[in-house]
Amino acid sequence: MNNAKKLFFILKLIIVIASFGFVFYKIFNHHQLSEFYQIIQNFSLNQFLTLVLVGFLMFINWSIESIKWKLLVEKFQVISFFTALKAIFSGITISIFTPNRTGEFAGRIILLKNENRVKAIFSTFIGNIAQLTITILFGLFAISFIPNKFNGFFFKSLYTPYWISFISPVAIIILLFCYFNLNRIKNLLTHFKYISRYANIYSGFFAYTQKELLHFLVLSALRYCVFVIQYLLLLYVFNITIIFVPMVIIIFIIYFSLTIIPTIALGELGIRSSIAIFFLSKITNNLSGVFMASSTIWLINLAIPALLGSLLIYKSKI
Repeated sequence: MNNAKKLFFILKLIIVIASFGFVFYKIFNHHQLSEFYQIIQNFSLNQFLTLVLVGFLMFINWSIESIKWKLLVEKFQVISFFTALKAIFSGITISIFTPNRTGEFAGRIILLKNENRVKAIFSTFIGNIAQLTITILFGLFAISFIPNKFNGFFFKSLYTPYWISFISPVAIIILLFCYFNLNRIKNLLTHFKYISRYANIYSGFFAYTQKELLHFLVLSALRYCVFVIQYLLLLYVFNITIIFVPMVIIIFIIYFSLTIIPTIALGELGIRSSIAIFFLSKITNNLSGVFMASSTIWLINLAIPALLGSLLIYKSKI
């Protein structure tokens, strides 16, 4: 084994140990762990089956993301769905240690050819922008909806709710315009001589047509629907009475808040729970159930895939 292979072997081993250590640390240092076990032991058959369904939806969620990433990288390398799925899980493993999971591209690109890895970083950015656009779009919709339907219910600091209702649709239009006109940025970059030297590297970022961008946006919207369904199901599992429309609107705002608030891995679980409790406390008194639901969605959607991804990284040939 040469030095490079030894180095990569040690790096992969560190990733496996760190990911397992991090996940188990977060689980076993959960201050409501005993209560969590007690609730699970008292689950009805319906609650248990619903929890299994949420786990199944996790694979649907990441399968949709795999299809999206497969389409993104096919501009320069054809890969199978299962290769894309492996790349997605590997990305989750790396991202769990980085602020707002920004390091996911590093895990995804290891399964691609060396010459395509830099291009894949820009493709990953396009996919992330599509998902971010959907999250912000639904969040802005929710923010504009609440003042009209819920009498301002946690917007008391704003001098008029109609101001929010006006600004949000305008912001949505601007957001969609920017997303579907990414090529205009390329034209601007050509005016900067230093940056234009690297056009062959970043050109992949602008290689997608508006039809393709729409396709990525639709896939991102499907993933978002899965997120919302999972959240609603987990609220039911932990004995929270479902008031459908207000809860969906608040879930939109929770995901919006998680997107715009910077987080790091060590504090993410606590931040997720705090945001969920802050918003959902407006319509339920079962704050323990909210905390459990928020923690479980992190466990199912991120912790378990991160563990699977660490094993895939360990077995990968890099």
